[in-house]
Amino acid sequence: MEQGFVFFEHTADIGFEVNAKNLEKAFELAGKAFFSIITDLERIKTEKTKVFEITSEDEKSLLYDFLDQLVFLKDVENTAFKDFKIVIKKEKGELILKCTAKGQDISQITGSDIKAVTYSQMEIIETDEHCFLRVVVDV
Repeated sequence: MEQGFVFFEHTADIGFEVNAKNLEKAFELAGKAFFSIITDLERIKTEKTKVFEITSEDEKSLLYDFLDQLVFLKDVENTAFKDFKIVIKKEKGELILKCTAKGQDISQITGSDIKAVTYSQMEIIETDEHCFLRVVVDV
């Protein structure tokens, strides 16, 4: 199975699908797909590192909260990322995601904008050897 992401058409929004070997790699690719909507990833330098943690009750909420955090970092800290290292643990019935993201200030980068993440058509299918994600974002 080849890992990666592809975009799909959606009325007034943009969607992407991710294929990866596990949930953590799928989230890493979702981060890359997210910022690929904004700009060419090759243009982003890895001069800034941001570490953050998110706790959610289930995988869909965790995906939504992760991408929503990327919207926040883009809008408030004016940063775009291209490299992600994700670790997901389950503790006391909750999922905890720890992300280390590398990127740069986006004042020098132009492209599309993402206004929000949506639950519309969000899907996570996970097996022992594969993880598929589907996400739609509001542009």
